[in-house]
Amino acid sequence: MDLTGIDGLKLPEDRIRTLEKLLKTVYGDSVQVEYLEQMKSKKNVVLLLNIHTTPPSHLAPLIAKLFISETFEIEKQILESCQQNGLSVPEIIGAENGVILMYFLRGEPLVDLINRTFEPSLIDELAIWYHKFHESFNSIKGDPRLRNFLLCDDTLYGLDFEEAKPGHWILDIAGASASLLDTNPINDSRKRAMVWQLLEKYLSLTNEERTVEIDLLFVKTIADVLTQTAEWRKDDQIRMLADNIRTDGIQI
Repeated sequence: MDLTGIDGLKLPEDRIRTLEKLLKTVYGDSVQVEYLEQMKSKKNVVLLLNIHTTPPSHLAPLIAKLFISETFEIEKQILESCQQNGLSVPEIIGAENGVILMYFLRGEPLVDLINRTFEPSLIDELAIWYHKFHESFNSIKGDPRLRNFLLCDDTLYGLDFEEAKPGHWILDIAGASASLLDTNPINDSRKRAMVWQLLEKYLSLTNEERTVEIDLLFVKTIADVLTQTAEWRKDDQIRMLADNIRTDGIQI
């Protein structure tokens, strides 16, 4: 496996030893990994594990997040606090020295589900999740790609909190909206309606009035996020979408 982050930094070797230690602490010295798959991750190494013990027992698949970036404590603290505050996130089994071991969630990424069904209630659930997170932490989640949300057993789960930091709530809401618009079908009219639905539902939860100033900031922030995405992907279609939104807004 290529145990390298997106910026070329290698995974510290002690992370593997820590993972072995966590598995043995939780499941005993007889634990063995029978299946291992590296999952997609921008900054760190994320592994899907199937394990077995002696004597054999039925064990759920696990996710091990091995940190290359210096964000282990941030993610650990937020995951633990989310569970205490009733926010749906993966359950931590163990965490130590740059490694978080969690139960694997079987579900569908929110972005794929929306692109397949265009179900408006999913947008309301996203707004509710974000509102609860912002109230609980007085910070933004960061990294608002909709692939960082998963619907599992009719419950919306948030994933990946390493970019959480203080900030204006609109960065999360506009960032999620940009993620919705830049996936296929790109800039679909139904998605444009969902973008405004997300803003309106969120504002209704905060008891804040929708104003011209908020609308302008919302549209500008979406355009800014799309511009960043276009540069990262080297995608002229998304760059054009960002320019059009910056000029003409988001028309329904």
